Amino acid sequence: MADSPSTHRGAIHWGWALLITTAAGIALWARPLVPADETRYAAVAWEMWRDGQWWVPYLNGEIYSHKPPLLFWLMHLGWWLFGVNEWWPRLLGPAAALASAALTQRIGLRLFPGHPEIAARAPWLLVGALYWLADATMLMFDHLVTVFVALAWLGLLRMRDGARGGAALTAIAVGIGIMAKGPVVVLFTAPAMLMLLPLGDARSAWRWIGRCAAAGLSGLAIAALWLVPALREGGQAYAHALLWNQGAGRVSESFDHARPLWWYLAVLPLLWLPWSLTPTFWRGLYRGARQGLAGSTGLRFCIGVSGFVFAVISIMSGKQPQYLLPMFPLLALMIAATGAETGQRLWIALPVAALGLLMLGLPLAAAQLPKLPWAAGVSPLWGIALAATAGALLWRWRGNGTAALALSGLLSAAATLALYTGVARPALERFDLRGLSDRIAAEQARRPVAFAGVYRGQFDFFGRLRQPLQELHGPDIRHWLTQHPDGLIVGEIKRLDQSPEAQAAIWTSPYRSRYFAGWTADRLAAHPDAFAGGGNRAVVDEADPD
Repeated sequence: MADSPSTHRGAIHWGWALLITTAAGIALWARPLVPADETRYAAVAWEMWRDGQWWVPYLNGEIYSHKPPLLFWLMHLGWWLFGVNEWWPRLLGPAAALASAALTQRIGLRLFPGHPEIAARAPWLLVGALYWLADATMLMFDHLVTVFVALAWLGLLRMRDGARGGAALTAIAVGIGIMAKGPVVVLFTAPAMLMLLPLGDARSAWRWIGRCAAAGLSGLAIAALWLVPALREGGQAYAHALLWNQGAGRVSESFDHARPLWWYLAVLPLLWLPWSLTPTFWRGLYRGARQGLAGSTGLRFCIGVSGFVFAVISIMSGKQPQYLLPMFPLLALMIAATGAETGQRLWIALPVAALGLLMLGLPLAAAQLPKLPWAAGVSPLWGIALAATAGALLWRWRGNGTAALALSGLLSAAATLALYTGVARPALERFDLRGLSDRIAAEQARRPVAFAGVYRGQFDFFGRLRQPLQELHGPDIRHWLTQHPDGLIVGEIKRLDQSPEAQAAIWTSPYRSRYFAGWTADRLAAHPDAFAGGGNRAVVDEADPD
């Protein structure tokens, strides 16, 4: 079945947008904000909103230098319009995913003129990647960064083609992108400038370098509109943390997420599941590399930029899966340009059917899975429906081209939605901190409350806490209670057992595979061994990270 003009319009051209919207709605229904990242980012935005701190982010009364403020400002925009709520921040990720997928189409039209089918296929590859779609429903930074990286690429391509506004678009993308997640946007933009450098004409090359330099400097000037007042307000410590720890410090020695050089090579195929289990994915990468090296301009751009960025971030000490997300548009375009034919069968149905069978088996094997107590709550109907649909399509479908790729993306996205509705909802019940946050807010309204261990802002947004929770470690716990005899200490314990800390708790609340607990002075007086000598291994502290 060959592509036709109508293939690139209507449902096939924009159907992926409906899938992202559906995923956002299901995520809002199926789960709350999940600790520790989502609740922490909501807590930072809430504290800035509560205290009127607009230039410098704060968390639990301390300057939060890990991220610039753009995401928090976007949350504030919705709260200013609709009041403080949970649903607006949770729509920012899907909105960014919609924008980045649409920008991927626009970039595809620039890189592969005369081949609109490539631009039409690429978003389906994105929504069909389980990790990309699942991350799109989360309150995170990386889809937002992808938007500004893609805008910068589009601006550079417009500059190359002589279209108006390309330099301005690049400058705006770089400047606001820095406010989104620091200088990482420059890492993705600089190699694109080099890949588009005109060769063979010195005058054109120098003109291009000048235009790129002007766009980059203009972007830095835009970022300075926030950076200068933020550094003035945050002081020297904030400047060092922001400019060093979030830049060069990540390259030399990460303060978190340190992983070996080869780690991204191992994780990249996992991020492209289930596509990476099909011939389409590997054929696209192989053909893209071969044709790009042979001279295809669009493929050479995709390979050059993504290859350079991949090498640089692999050298960096700190590594996280989401750091690769801004590369996904170029990888999707490369696969769409060279490996979109699915042959005579929808081979992606095989791993999707296997996933359905796994979901079917979870509740049946729940008795043998003591570490997965939520498995018994998974309905087998989701697994049956997913496996049956995938099996029927594998057996009956015949076709090639964009229509087949769109159906493959639809099937893969359906697997993500089934995971959300069938698995995530029961699995994340022990991650829901809304009730406990309300309890802590009520306690804070009538007596002092502190936290034993490292506090990551888990309760601030849900409970709308009005003041920070003091962190206590080791012997500070009992000392604090002598100064606040009516106070309450909250912390995590590993299990409900005969440990003094567990026995001294006045209440416990399930959380992940552990429990939150509350202690008062009179209860600790009745259990003198609790927190004796600086604490007990039953209590979760910074030496025992989550």
